[in-house]
Amino acid sequence: MANFNPFARRESHHRNTLIAYQVLSVLSWALVLVAGIYYSLHKPDDVKHGHNIWKQANRHPTPFSQNTTITGIYWILLLLSQVSYVWHFFSNNGTLVTSAANVASHFILNNLLVFAFIMLWVRNYFWPAEIILIIHVISQSSAYWTHRGSPPFVHWPAIAGPYAWSLTALFWNGAVAVHAHNLPSRIVANIFIWVIFLIGFVHIFTAKDYIFGYSLSILTLCKSSLNLPSFDSVY
Repeated sequence: MANFNPFARRESHHRNTLIAYQVLSVLSWALVLVAGIYYSLHKPDDVKHGHNIWKQANRHPTPFSQNTTITGIYWILLLLSQVSYVWHFFSNNGTLVTSAANVASHFILNNLLVFAFIMLWVRNYFWPAEIILIIHVISQSSAYWTHRGSPPFVHWPAIAGPYAWSLTALFWNGAVAVHAHNLPSRIVANIFIWVIFLIGFVHIFTAKDYIFGYSLSILTLCKSSLNLPSFDSVY
């Protein structure tokens, strides 16, 4: 059955499969890039109370909210690193190509889920967005444990980076969905923040993965309470 599983780890890939991965990886990455840039600057026109990505974040502060400047920089670096990842599909080194291709299905799915989340987030569809994030976390967790030991050029842009973001976004968007603005919700948040810590602890000390640990730490610790300007104040 592994031959029919696009998420399985393989020693080699058929040429047609590699071409499909090349095309779909580039297109799905470009889809996220275009949607991210557009909705960072514009609100959707097809709904009455939509907002751009950063204004939406600042309109719904929760105990799990992240500083939008730090999150924006994180995503810029992640998208740039993904250019390097996609470039390895076109390498003459078969080992590099195989390493990139092994997680290509997860990478493509990750991009489609991020795109779906953006489209829902800016339109105030927080509960459907939460379902997307749950699927995203499951997908990235599967990629993480299936492809342990992947080279760093694959691990951070295609696995650890998106995985860390999906985990923190799951709590962030969930808090927005339930309108977590009062004292009881903050008490609950202080409990659930340890869930993120526990997840990070397991991954760091079980998988010896400091790349994921640093990514999760940055997104977890850089809350909106930091005295930094937000993207919404710029756009």
